[in-house]
Amino acid sequence: MPLHIGCVIFPAWELLDLLGPFSVLLHAASLSDDQVQFYFVASNISEPIESFSRLATIATVSVSNAPQFDIILVPGGAGAVRASNDNTLLAFLRTQAAGAKFVASICTGSGILANAGLLKNRRATSNKAAFGIMSQYGSNVKYVRSARFIEDGNIWSASGVTAGVDMAFEITRRAFSDEIATSVAKSWGYEPLEGTYDPFCDHHPEP
Repeated sequence: MPLHIGCVIFPAWELLDLLGPFSVLLHAASLSDDQVQFYFVASNISEPIESFSRLATIATVSVSNAPQFDIILVPGGAGAVRASNDNTLLAFLRTQAAGAKFVASICTGSGILANAGLLKNRRATSNKAAFGIMSQYGSNVKYVRSARFIEDGNIWSASGVTAGVDMAFEITRRAFSDEIATSVAKSWGYEPLEGTYDPFCDHHPEP
């Protein structure tokens, strides 16, 4: 069975939030014997969807006809607030989470997972610069400000931007292998940080 990886996009999504982790997984897939299929998924696929930096991307599948994904990446960005109130997208994520191995938010994408009810009674983290706002999303969520990324069951969340890359390396270890994750990191000249502590949280005052 192929491994299905879905990348959620919406108007004004943050480029690095998504394409950083996507690139890690894409490189890992190129080193694997497994068949891997990548999709860009959106609520509305009638026209290209621009990121916040104005890169127009064509969604390859709609939330209404997407396959069951094994890995789902949910970025943040300026458009995340509106996306967190997109009931069609939220329903899609709830359905997908029941069968996905990894549902991972990056940066303020945590608010989308929270409004979908996927962070309820779970630990999570989010963007440190906006942590005061983001920690108000959802009910009964234990937000951990000091964490770079967090795994709670099949729900993952990363602080944002480069933290999503670090999280993607850990997901790669689980979904592919330690050897493949290490090979990708070496070829990038990159040493992923652990998820337990985000040194960049010290750059932002506590809310």
